[in-house]
Amino acid sequence: MASAAGVGRPAVYRRWRSKAELATAALAHLAVRVPDRLSGDTRRDLSAQLERIRRHYEELRGMALVGALLVEEERHPELLELFRDRVVRPRRSVLRQVLAHGQAEGDVRLDLDLDAAVTLLVGAFYSRYVAGDPFPRSWARQVVDTVWPALCAPGP
Repeated sequence: MASAAGVGRPAVYRRWRSKAELATAALAHLAVRVPDRLSGDTRRDLSAQLERIRRHYEELRGMALVGALLVEEERHPELLELFRDRVVRPRRSVLRQVLAHGQAEGDVRLDLDLDAAVTLLVGAFYSRYVAGDPFPRSWARQVVDTVWPALCAPGP
């Protein structure tokens, strides 16, 4: 990592005294940017957010980061908590907002457990990644189309 930044290890450790401090500083820059506006189309917004999650993890090599944080959880629980605060919770919050908006618009069942639905949607990503299956271009839409009958409000 130091060589990629064009500096030596001593320069890195002059600024950060430990791997934990360095990792904390790196995680502080991972804050998820929540979109200003959603389209208002619940299915489209759910698909778009799932695709953002997939791309974000791919760009960051995020699953390797999650694995490293889980390995260090016992010694440095603050690192995993920072990742949860900066990445996991904001992403889940946006999905929950999309579903709540869908409820307000009459697209999503009013009795839907929003947290369970968010867990199912995000879990689809983790499950596919861990299984080693590639992500087809239409992955996010396929996931939403598959779970939509359980989410949607009954028709007139």
